[in-house]
Parts: sequence; structure tokens; C-alpha cells
Amino acid sequence: MNIEIKKPRIIYNDDTGVLRSIPPPHVPGMLARAVDYLKGGQVDCVCWCFSTGNSALSYRSNVLENTFDNQNKDKGFSTNNNSNSKNLIFSLYKRGIDYLPQLINLYHEAGISFCASFRMNDAHHKSRPNGSLSSKFWLEHQDLRLWEVSDGISYYNATMDFSYPELRKLRLNSIAEVCEKYDIDGIELDFCRNPYTFQPSEAWAKKDILTDFISEVKNKILDIADKKRTNIKLLVRVPFDANRRKNAGMDINTWVETKIVDILIMSNLFDDYSEDKIGYYQDFCRKNDVLFYPSIEFEPLTNCKPDYFLPDGNSAPKPNYRTLFSAQDIILGARAMAKSFYAQGAQGVYLFNYPCKLFEVKRTFHDFMDMKEVINELGSLKSLEGKNRKYYLWNSLPVYIEAMRPAEYHQTIEFNIAEKEIEPNSTVIVKFIREASDNPHSYQESNKDLAPGYIDTYLNSRKLDDRKFKIKYSEAASIDSGFKIGKHEIIEIELEGTMINCGKNTLAFHIPHLPTEVSPYIYIYELSLTVVADKNYMPE
Repeated sequence: MNIEIKKPRIIYNDDTGVLRSIPPPHVPGMLARAVDYLKGGQVDCVCWCFSTGNSALSYRSNVLENTFDNQNKDKGFSTNNNSNSKNLIFSLYKRGIDYLPQLINLYHEAGISFCASFRMNDAHHKSRPNGSLSSKFWLEHQDLRLWEVSDGISYYNATMDFSYPELRKLRLNSIAEVCEKYDIDGIELDFCRNPYTFQPSEAWAKKDILTDFISEVKNKILDIADKKRTNIKLLVRVPFDANRRKNAGMDINTWVETKIVDILIMSNLFDDYSEDKIGYYQDFCRKNDVLFYPSIEFEPLTNCKPDYFLPDGNSAPKPNYRTLFSAQDIILGARAMAKSFYAQGAQGVYLFNYPCKLFEVKRTFHDFMDMKEVINELGSLKSLEGKNRKYYLWNSLPVYIEAMRPAEYHQTIEFNIAEKEIEPNSTVIVKFIREASDNPHSYQESNKDLAPGYIDTYLNSRKLDDRKFKIKYSEAASIDSGFKIGKHEIIEIELEGTMINCGKNTLAFHIPHLPTEVSPYIYIYELSLTVVADKNYMPE
């Protein structure tokens, strides 16, 4: 049975994480775990991860090496995430059981279409170049690597160059094999894991190579679908950032205008809560009869550039990698991101790797149930009405404040709330971190006691009463947005929802007196805005 992909409310990416955390003994009936929690909800399409590009994940391939066959390479290596003792797919694979026909059938019985997702250039094997994720093809073709790529302290140069026909042939043949072998409804080409396809300096000049490759994929799956008398759609996932696309030769205008893609998915790689530009892509795709889906990533975009993203390796503090957000913060953030997308005209959303946060992290029963339920809210603007939500506005921070500095000089934080209406009876909680540091140009230690009245704070040009601020003092720490800071204050301001604009807002700071030799520099980090529409569920 085939389910044609028409206009999904939610396209749901699963990198197989839902089946990699099940205690043994393992039996095929446990495959239902991947489907049961989505039944009757708003997920209409699942993208199941099949390949990292050079290796097959969890299925037996005649084209690609399987990571399970290379497990001996990981002997003696253990992390919480790579243990196979709870991996249902691994257990079935080792017993010669192909789990995919049964899994696909379970999704189809639930009314959910099934897409095979192929990561075009995953770089996870860079962490263990001789581990199970490193294929023989990759090890023997070091000359195909994107050596020009230097970010991530060259982590991403483990990706490979699509200039070479042998690489494109490997990708095409692996996709064709899956289309012929399984009763799938679509193929996803994921160019966000990771967004490189050519040497960056050559990429845009070679854009036609990538366009021709995608066209070849489209023609191949159409041919196979015709022979099988079925329908197979082509989904392509790319970055929002135009420079990233240019440096990867991704000519999405041509892909959409020539209709070689059926669904265009776009991502910031992290969640940009001030994003206000999907309208262009939405209209462009609609004009060309291509479906468009913005992606929710469940991790906020931050301005911190950690040392593993910089060529010199020493230019910025290393953050807490993969901050473990609470279930409540994940739920509130997902609602805000979805609501923002719908306010800009989205017809549905794409959820990337949510099962990793739902199943691979220890959750209480109540946390799990709440996180599961939010999936059934994200598929429409109507189901998000009256729900509490949280905007993480980190990507322009920190800003610093010094005495008498005019607001237009880096002391004003501009942020966008892309909603059509904030509930009139709602409460808004504005929260940020404030750190007082020594003046770098003074020989004396600065006075870090910021008494009420020391700083004027303005929301949309309206002065706030700092005597009503809730202030919690904290010791030096690495904070969630990636910075290491000294002693600091966590400040919460409770306001009426009517004080927030649907659209552009400003939060400004001003020290209204001349500096002295002991005046501190003050830094603002991690601005967030929580809309409490349902006061029965006030955030903690």
C-alpha cells in the first residue's frame, strides 16, 4: 500500500532513535513503538534516516556498507548513545530480519506516509575516522574530501566533493536500491547534514552539477515508481542561509522553477526565533506548485562561535555542547517556533530529529507524555491557540552597556515576534542574564553592585520599573547559549502581553550618568520571552 504525499501537516524526521533505546529481549512486535505514539495525531509523513551518505544505517544494502557490519571497529569504545544492547534494529539485523517492510506497513496502517531520508554528506565519522561509521569508500577516497572546508576546526572536511562522478553514482545507486526494494512514498535528500557539496570557492560555478544530479535522482525515482505503479515524491532539505547555499552550489530557484523537487524543506540548522523571511520562499514555492516546509530544530540559534567552529581554535570559549533543555523548555520553544512559521504563511512544519530528545534522554513519565502531546499541537495554528510558548532571542547577544552610551550603539536589542496576535489577557515574562564585569580600561576593580536605578531599561521605548524585577544571583558558570561568564544576575520581568508588538520590538538599556574609574561594563545574555496565555500552566 502506498500513501501519496499531498499536504502534510507535520513532516517528522526520525534518525531511528525511537528504536535504539529499547531494553531487550527484542522481538519484531516492538517496532510498533515507532508508530503508536504518532497515531491519530498531526504527523502525516515520516522521514526515516537510511544513510549517512557513504554508509547504510540499519538496513542490508548491496550498494553501501552497513554500519552494523562494522561494529567490530568500535570494540572497546563505549558511550551512552552508541551502545547496541538496547538497539532493536541491531538485534533484528544480526538475526537476519529486515524490519523495514513491517515498519513501513505499520506507518501506512496508521495513515502516515513513509520517506527514506538520505543524508547527502554527513560528517559524524570525523569523530572516529576508523569507527563503524567510516566506510571503505570514504577511507579509500581521501582525495574526494572537501579539504577547503575549515570550520568546526576542519570537522566538516570529512564531507565529500560532488564534483566526482563516482560519488554521485554511489548516492544515486543507493537511492535507487531503496526505491526498488521498499514500498516507500518519498525520498528525502538532506543537504543540511552537512551543508557542503563542493569546495566552497568552486561551489557556485559548479551548481549545475548538483542540479543535474538532483534531476537524475528525480528521473530515476519516477522511472521506478512508474514500473511499480506507485507514487514517489522527492523532498529536499537545505539551509535558509543564502551564503551557505551559495558555498554549496545549491541553486534552489532552478530546482523549484523546474519542479525537480516536490517539497522544499528549509532550516536554519538551529531555531531562529527572530526569523521573519519565510514568506518569500512560501510564495515562491506556491507559485511553482512546490510544497514548502520550514524546519523546527529544537535547539536555539546563538551568537556564540565556539572554538570548534573557528579556524584558529582559540578565538572563543567552548560552550556546553548540546545543552540538555528541560522538557518544558523544549515544548514552549517548539510552540513559539511553529506559531512564528504559521504567522508567516506556512502550511505545515518539519520536525528534525525530535525522537532523539524524546527517547534517547531519560524523561519522567509526565515529561514524556507532555513532549509526546506537543507533537499534536504543532501541525496547525488553530491547535496552538491559547498555548504557552517561549521565544529564545539569543542570536544577537551579548550586548554590553557602558555609561552614557547612546542606545543605538549596541545597547538596544531588536527582536521580532512573528505572530498575528498575542492573546490580550496574556502575561509575558521577559528574562535575561546580566553580568557586571571589570572595566577593561581601568586599573581599578569595578563596582559590581547594580542597585535599582543604576540602569534604565526600556521595552519598546517604555521605561520599566526595575524595582519590580525578580533577580536571582548566580556564580560563574557556562551558560546554555555557550558563553562562560562570571558572577551574574538572572532577571525576570513580568509584563502584560499587550506590551509586546506582533512584529519588531526593542529592549534598550541606558546608564544615565557619567562613568567613573570604577564603573563596570555590563553584558546582557540569553534574552527570552515567554507568552503565558494559559495562566493555569505558569512556567517554573
